Amino acid sequence: MRTVIDRLIDEFHERAFPDLMRRNRTLQRIPAKTSVVVGMGRVGKTWFCYQDMLQFISHGEDKAKLLYINFEDERLLPCGSGDPAARFSVNKFYNTLRSQQISCTKNDLYGFLEFLEETYIVHTVPMYSASERVRQMNPKKVFAIEVLNHHR
Repeated sequence: MRTVIDRLIDEFHERAFPDLMRRNRTLQRIPAKTSVVVGMGRVGKTWFCYQDMLQFISHGEDKAKLLYINFEDERLLPCGSGDPAARFSVNKFYNTLRSQQISCTKNDLYGFLEFLEETYIVHTVPMYSASERVRQMNPKKVFAIEVLNHHR
């Protein structure tokens, strides 16, 4: 059975990029590091990412080596289990990415999860147990932090 992540990865690689209005902005790159774009809603983060990926492709990069995941996609909220408070396993996510020939390390994923937590995009909660060892050995539950935009 394919996971939600499998479907999102396939959809990204099969879908054409939308027509974009080019902006005179670029990402500051750090060699061998992942680029993450975060910011307020409705300011153009997604289009900025698409523009950056198109630039990579225009320089000969294969689209299969690129990945865009919208963490606000409703299909991700239950983390694939139907339970909004499902546990997120870095190991399972790592194996899913590897099965899609996307190279990364588990440390990259732990770092990315830590970044998402530090920027208040997600909140992690360890499994409840009186045993510290059990808490450390089991995946944490990951909750997306929802920000509501109120317009007056």
